[in-house]
Amino acid sequence: MQAYRIKTALLTFLLCWVTLSPIAVLGQVPTIQDCLGAIPICEPIYVEANAPTGSGNYTNEINSSLCCMANENNSIWYTFTVNQTGDFGFELVPNDLDDDYDWALFNITNAECADITSDFELMVSCNAAGGGSCQGVTGANGNTTYQIQGAGCNNTPPNINVALNPFNALVSVQENNTYVLVISNWTGSTNGYTIDFGLSSSIGIYDVAPPSMQVTDVPVDCEDATIQILFSENIKCESISAANFELVGPGGPYTLELDAPICDVGGSYEKAYTLRVDPPITESGSYEVNLVLNDANEVLDLCDNQALPFSQTFTIAPFEVTVDLGLPELTICETEVLELDASFPDADYLWHDGFTEASRIVTGEGVYSVTVSTPCASDTDEVTVNYYVDTLNVDFGRDTILCPGDSLLLDVAQPGLSYLWHDGSTNASFKLGSAGNYAVSITDGCGMATGALKVSYRERISLDLGEDVYLCEGETKVLDAYSPVEGAGYFWNVSDFDSVHLATQPGIYSVVVYSECEQVYDEINLMECFFCEVYTPNVFSPNFDGTNDYFRPYSNCPLENFKMAIYNRWGAEVFTSNDVSNSWDGTIKGKDANIGIYLWRIEYTVVENGIARTAFIQGDVGLYR
Repeated sequence: MQAYRIKTALLTFLLCWVTLSPIAVLGQVPTIQDCLGAIPICEPIYVEANAPTGSGNYTNEINSSLCCMANENNSIWYTFTVNQTGDFGFELVPNDLDDDYDWALFNITNAECADITSDFELMVSCNAAGGGSCQGVTGANGNTTYQIQGAGCNNTPPNINVALNPFNALVSVQENNTYVLVISNWTGSTNGYTIDFGLSSSIGIYDVAPPSMQVTDVPVDCEDATIQILFSENIKCESISAANFELVGPGGPYTLELDAPICDVGGSYEKAYTLRVDPPITESGSYEVNLVLNDANEVLDLCDNQALPFSQTFTIAPFEVTVDLGLPELTICETEVLELDASFPDADYLWHDGFTEASRIVTGEGVYSVTVSTPCASDTDEVTVNYYVDTLNVDFGRDTILCPGDSLLLDVAQPGLSYLWHDGSTNASFKLGSAGNYAVSITDGCGMATGALKVSYRERISLDLGEDVYLCEGETKVLDAYSPVEGAGYFWNVSDFDSVHLATQPGIYSVVVYSECEQVYDEINLMECFFCEVYTPNVFSPNFDGTNDYFRPYSNCPLENFKMAIYNRWGAEVFTSNDVSNSWDGTIKGKDANIGIYLWRIEYTVVENGIARTAFIQGDVGLYR
């Protein structure tokens, strides 16, 4: 014979509590009409004498666009976890067979109740059939092969919007998966029903497992006073109290108080609890949280399974207080505002002079120390504060004159300074190579110094004695080496020290012009005048005895552009030559010329003292044999 568990009393209590409790009205406490308050399936058959009114404290849990059900009407939620893979099924018989009950099954193994309204994939089976032959008995009993059937009746094939009949196929479920089932009275009556989960007896959906406990959050900071614990399933509020827990560790004994938000406002069950520790923990070391079970408080889940014994150890690292005022010694500007900050959470402060705030403004030179304390630890730090003494100085000396091509490096580098030059550059040094005014400002954050320097460049010496020239007897050549460069000196090779030398004799003249920056050398060659002379014999005897055999001009300088012509007494040309070395041998066309007088004309060009001169000469010559 199957066991029956009547829920009428509990249901009546919840209905009254939901109606009267202001907390419930605000939706803060889940009831059996909410997914979060779903009834664990403890037995095969549940008899619900009346359907609760409304849809619980968590409204809009069903999204009609993602579910075959339109909404929740006088709903009740159930939950179970599968112990063995297989087929889940149930059958619901209304107390009034004219009532229309809808239902939906969701897999929340990897989801939360709040996800149902937005995740279509969570719905694994659903039936909202009604009207005609679809009123009354419903469920997943295997009478069809369909898992989703919407409203209406006798529609083939069914889908999320229309139904064939009120029965779905058995649902394939997996071991360790968790499901929630919502039952809704579409008719709107409060008539109850009987629901039979016997079809699922082979997969172990009845809750016979004892709840387990874990510690989810332990103290870590000084004076922490809470420990968070979580059970694997809801625990009856009436079965649990602070007496079920103990904390053992340094600084004890400890008194514990139990906080449970739902239980504290009149709820029937809760999974998450907070242990408040008195006194707060102030010592490091190893602690142990124990679940104490006794006959008075057995710590039961909603199916009256007693929690498993539990003990968990946790370690609190040594508490530390750290204070850091910065460098052990600071130098600041006398006008600078310096704040020393020793802030540390939940600490007390004691400075060397009795000051007790976390931070303070430095008011003078000296040693500033502070001790920062909590009930768990303390730390001390100090800093020596000195005032800055301004010793900044920039001295480039007097304005300077540089030699041509020289450069100058202005270097004002000092540790910890910043620099600003006249051109906006910010390096510690400035290399200059032209005339101008140069300036820099240096600062160390407290004081500033400036420096300036005017730089000029001396002119370069310009020296040119000119090209070499001829100096003729009686002439004077002015050699001018003057330079406007300030302080220029002159040294001639003829022992003259003036800027100008008057040369009257040929020769090489050189001079060195010098200043404090450079010396320049130049020279000139004054060449002796030279005049070309041309000589022609007045007779010659071309008998080839080695004496006076040829007629030609002779000169002490080269004859260029040479032309020579010989004529007989009748003016007939008998010989020509364009080469001064090509002489007349006294023949005419290979035959000896007659003895007699012959005329000649010679044209040539000579260069005298650098000047080219062209000349024409003529005369006669006697030919004898």
